Amino acid sequence: MIRRLKSMMMVMLTFLSFHLPIFDPLFDRETKQRADAKALVQKADAKEYHLLDVVVGYSDQYEDIELTHYWLTERFIMDEAYKQGLQKFGQAISPKIEPAYKELIMPSLKQAVSQLLSSVQIDDLAEITVSHAPAPGRGEKIMHVYNKKTGDDLLRFHVRLNRPPKKGHVFQFHYHVLQDNFHGHYELGTIYWGKNEPPLYSA
Repeated sequence: MIRRLKSMMMVMLTFLSFHLPIFDPLFDRETKQRADAKALVQKADAKEYHLLDVVVGYSDQYEDIELTHYWLTERFIMDEAYKQGLQKFGQAISPKIEPAYKELIMPSLKQAVSQLLSSVQIDDLAEITVSHAPAPGRGEKIMHVYNKKTGDDLLRFHVRLNRPPKKGHVFQFHYHVLQDNFHGHYELGTIYWGKNEPPLYSA
């Protein structure tokens, strides 16, 4: 009896050692499952998931997004500019000008931010951040982009209330840059308010 068991064990070990076809269906099925799983990962589309916009952006705005340090820094700055602008205008002004602010001012600012970041070394991008204190009343400041290591402002994003003769009140958006010591006044666009003076900023 013991000899017979030993013989059977030897036969089984032989099958295992030489990997005879008797085991192939098991291995083929496992291999196919792994291949299918890998294919599913490769076919995954960002549109199928609700990922954070700060990471992947909107599909209708970007093509072939490359998640670089520059892109992430730019997106961070633009998100803050949008939020802090609406914070500055408050409930009394924001509802009326938000569409124009988003569609007219933000794309122009994005170009300025992209130009700024193109001159920054990749190792210094981690030091780029923004202020969080929009000026209330009639103050112009919306947000400043600065280097937190040196404390130097790099770009100042402002808005001014203008009153062109016989044209009512307009919000004039502009920015200043460190390169010319903030002397230049670079216009981003204007948004018409109306004949009556708008409320004070509520930031």
